[in-house]
Amino acid sequence: MTPDKPGIAASLCGLALLAACTTSVPGTAVPPSPVDGLFVSCTIPDDALAAAGLDPASESVGFVGEQFTHAKLCSWDGPWYNIGIFAMTDTIEQIRAHPRYTGFRDVAINGRDAVLFRKAYDPRDELCFLGYSTRRGTILFHGIESALVEDGGDICVVVTEAARALDRHIPN
Repeated sequence: MTPDKPGIAASLCGLALLAACTTSVPGTAVPPSPVDGLFVSCTIPDDALAAAGLDPASESVGFVGEQFTHAKLCSWDGPWYNIGIFAMTDTIEQIRAHPRYTGFRDVAINGRDAVLFRKAYDPRDELCFLGYSTRRGTILFHGIESALVEDGGDICVVVTEAARALDRHIPN
């Protein structure tokens, strides 16, 4: 059987026409960001934030205006503390291995395996973290006491309570 030369020619012409009809967009292609697809904690409903003791109107995106290349962060003020929720690409194992953190304790948050820990150098114990893994990255709750308050309480208790209250709004 011999190839149909007119059919091949027509197919090649059709491909040439398709190629000629494509349009190019000026500019540089931007690769996907590592944070694409991570949970955005800013989407937690205001009523859930208020029920967790946070002021929805105090929402801050990033950390003191700084955006991260490996995480998304929103935070809110409570009466004597600030709670931030990171969605990040770092794993719990990477966090455990980092010398910046210490005092790891396994905890359960509404059936999720989580870890509670502190910053290695925090002489006033005013920082506390709670993290757990999801299918789309790691969620990290970050609590910090207000510098204006002498002793508001145990910030790790506050972080744990906030995680339990807001967990249902965070995807598995």
